[in-house]
Amino acid sequence: MISGNNSTESDLEHIQISQLNKLIFETTLIPSYVYILLLMVIGVPGNALVCYIYQIKIRNRQLSSNIFILALSWFDLVNCVVSLPIEIKFLSSLIMFDQPILCKLSRFLTFFCNNASSIILLTIAIDRLIAFLSGPVRRRLKPNTAKIIVVIAIFISAAVSWPMIIFFGTFTFPLGNGEMGKSCLIVNKYAKSKQTIVFTISLLSLHVVFDLTFFIIYSIIGKKICYDSGLIALHSIANGRGGCSPVMKIRKQSDSSNADANLTQDTSRSRSTSPYRVELNCISKECGSSVGLQTNRNSLEITKLMTESNGNNLKHTRSKARVKPCSKRVSPSSSECKIFNRRTTVNRTSFILFIVTMAYVISFMPYCVIVVVRHASKTSFYEELSNAEKAVYQIFLRSYSLSSAINPIIYSLINISFRKKCKQTFYEFVYFFRKKPEMT
Repeated sequence: MISGNNSTESDLEHIQISQLNKLIFETTLIPSYVYILLLMVIGVPGNALVCYIYQIKIRNRQLSSNIFILALSWFDLVNCVVSLPIEIKFLSSLIMFDQPILCKLSRFLTFFCNNASSIILLTIAIDRLIAFLSGPVRRRLKPNTAKIIVVIAIFISAAVSWPMIIFFGTFTFPLGNGEMGKSCLIVNKYAKSKQTIVFTISLLSLHVVFDLTFFIIYSIIGKKICYDSGLIALHSIANGRGGCSPVMKIRKQSDSSNADANLTQDTSRSRSTSPYRVELNCISKECGSSVGLQTNRNSLEITKLMTESNGNNLKHTRSKARVKPCSKRVSPSSSECKIFNRRTTVNRTSFILFIVTMAYVISFMPYCVIVVVRHASKTSFYEELSNAEKAVYQIFLRSYSLSSAINPIIYSLINISFRKKCKQTFYEFVYFFRKKPEMT
């Protein structure tokens, strides 16, 4: 009889708690549940695709920026695969969550991945700054150095995040009707201890320092990009549509001839005949001066060459030799063109990484504000909020999860090469699944 009464009371208590949990979920947690679920649906396939493309499809996988992007994608993928599903389970049983191992694992992995991402993003910012301050050479970290930095970031992040395993677990609290609720929070032993306060303040301070550093570095980089963009625009205007691709254009007016293929490597490869009009577009001032002196003479010699019989091989060789010195100077492999192409590539990559960094910083701001307010408040201000305010509070408390899912969207919107690789991968998968039934 006693055991039967205890069992009945336990079932009644469980029903009451489950009903209260359902009420809390329906009134305040549904927006957060949908938010996390949407991030998981976007983040898991998105980050998996980024990892696949940067690991397999990108040709220059050893570029330092590609190594960093790949590392960030792996951290985001771990967050989306492990932490977000646990968070969904936690939201569905907010006051009934009594699984300390899952709680510790979720909080540790979340802090570990986010801290490692912070270190890598800071390294990226410093790498970009060094590239822009090194002048037109655009010095960047070597691939082996980038890999070592990723390993160091993993160790530092693990060393900083391990207290999460100790601090977090099952937190018990009264529900007001004599019953006790259980949730995934800092355990009762450390809830108000000095250790957790010092640890929280230290993490927030580091986050503020990182944010200020990002702001300063990317402000300097932004000014340099604007300056370089102005230079490139001025050169493009000064040299016509050719921009940084100086070429020798040969326009045809009558029959075809095989001699045009032997002019220079930088001439147009289309078949054409005499008389020819030679146009030289060149960025280099040095080459430009020599072009001005030789253009008319070379034009006459080329015309003479093309109108004479094929038997004058000696004249043909001399004429080609006279055209060739300037063609070397205007070739697309000239040092100035390489510098401008390198600048353009670094600028584009820096802009993508800047957007990724800003998305990371902005996604953490609401969470940091809530943590500061919660620790600074002497009373439980959460209980004084309305249901709508509590719903917004719960979303902002998980705002940091946004950075784990948004990076693939950023790459898709900004990086043209990434979009092309995504289309190529999609077509390959479609082709594979179409061919598979035929093979079987």
